[in-house]
Formats: sequence, structure tokens, C-alpha cells
Amino acid sequence: MKWMVVIWLLSAGVGLSYSVVKERNRQVEFLRQMEHSLRQLAYFMHQWRMPVEEAVRHVAKEENGILFAFYSEMLHALADRRVEDFGRLWQEKSICLLQKEKFPDEIKKLWSDSFLHIPMEPEALNRRLILRTEEINSHLADMQEKYKGEQKLVLTLGFFTSAFLCLILW
Repeated sequence: MKWMVVIWLLSAGVGLSYSVVKERNRQVEFLRQMEHSLRQLAYFMHQWRMPVEEAVRHVAKEENGILFAFYSEMLHALADRRVEDFGRLWQEKSICLLQKEKFPDEIKKLWSDSFLHIPMEPEALNRRLILRTEEINSHLADMQEKYKGEQKLVLTLGFFTSAFLCLILW
């Protein structure tokens, strides 16, 4: 019976630490998708001179997962009513999207304020969106470096904590 408890504790400790590592990797991937999405919007709005609604439609076709749902909601809101301020709509939907995520407030603010007070000139809009993507990319690099350094530590700590509990119970 003791062996069963030992195996259960070891697998629980390793499983818990693995889930922490998996969640962190998911956050990094989500941030990467956010950066790519903004870059695509800037490309369509600047290079192709697309209006906002059409650019959002093109980006929604390429996205999947959580951002697909976000862009689908944006398209639905744009189609249902004539939105006077796209920036406010983006901010409202972004707040709903990022509520569940554990990103720092700085990243949430960068994403949600991307289209707030947008300039009318395509060049200025492109520069602003590219600047936002570079800032998000900077945060992404910082998160990757931090999580990469902590990954082995979290896995090892989970194993040794569960091994210590097994030693105490033995």
C-alpha cells in the first residue's frame, strides 16, 4: 500500500509541475499569436489599404483558437451596428479576452489600447501598430527567457517535493 502512495505522490508532484510548465508555454504561444495578429492587421491596413472591417475579416480567416473567437466577435459587432469608434470596440473586446489570462497589466494595456485614438494616415497607423508589435515582441522575449530558465527548476522542485513527502510518509 505504501508503494501505491509513493507512486501516486511522485506522479502528482511531477504532474503538477508539468501543468505549470504547460500553462506557461501556452501563455508564450498566445502572446506570439497576439503579436502576429497585430502585425497582420498592420500589413493589411497599410500595404493593401484595406478598411478596418475588411482587414479584421482577413486576419480572422488566418487565426485559430482564442483569437479566432475574438475576431469573430469583432466582425459580428461591426456587422450588427455601425461602430463609431473602432478603438473603443477593440478595447471592450480585448478586456473580455484578456480577463482570463495571467499577463502583466502592461501587456494587457498594450493590446487593448492598440487601436485607441488611431491616426487617420496609413503611414502613422502602420508605425503605431508596428511599434506595438515590437513592444509585445519584447515582452515575449522576456517571458520566454524567464520561463526557459525556470522550467527545469519547476519540474525538479515538483519531483523533489513529492519525494520529500514520500520520505516523510515512509
